Amino acid sequence: MRTRSKLLFAGLMASVWLATAVGVAAATRLELDERRFNAKWSSLKFKGPFGETHANCPITLEGSFHSNTIAKTVGALIGHISRATSGTCIEGSTTILQESLPWHITYAGFSGTLPDITLIMINLVGASFQVPLCLSTTTTARPARGNIELIRERGGLLKATNLVADPTFTIPCGIATGRFEGTATTEKLAGGQILVRLI
Repeated sequence: MRTRSKLLFAGLMASVWLATAVGVAAATRLELDERRFNAKWSSLKFKGPFGETHANCPITLEGSFHSNTIAKTVGALIGHISRATSGTCIEGSTTILQESLPWHITYAGFSGTLPDITLIMINLVGASFQVPLCLSTTTTARPARGNIELIRERGGLLKATNLVADPTFTIPCGIATGRFEGTATTEKLAGGQILVRLI
């Protein structure tokens, strides 16, 4: 009788584990514990097509996600940037065209294997700014790409730590192109880092 009880218990536990694993593997959404955020670069570089630096400036972006849950649908509009400021540039200069705000944030995918994802990729569309040699605006076809770095916490939660500009994405810069390089710290507007859960 005891052996049978042990077998039944083992079978039950295996079923629970399998159901949990399948649920996480099939997760179609990301749940955030906070919608409003900021991203701060002490040094965000905008480089030209030959690697020359047009601007190297401290940049702060503030914005919000449209919902606490994000569907993992590539191209979906998930949020916006409502405020963008630049400090004194280390090199070159930049002027953010405030009239172009708000800028759109779209979902672009993730990196890693569920449930251990390491990055959430987002696109920035509509960002418009002036650097010494050109006026640049990001578009749906030529967005600025950012990768939100994630660290696994206890209980299956993921902590968003940094937003890294992806330098492989080039955007129009007059008749040429440019790209961003730099890593921002990210946090809730009220302070503390955003936690993400797969659902």
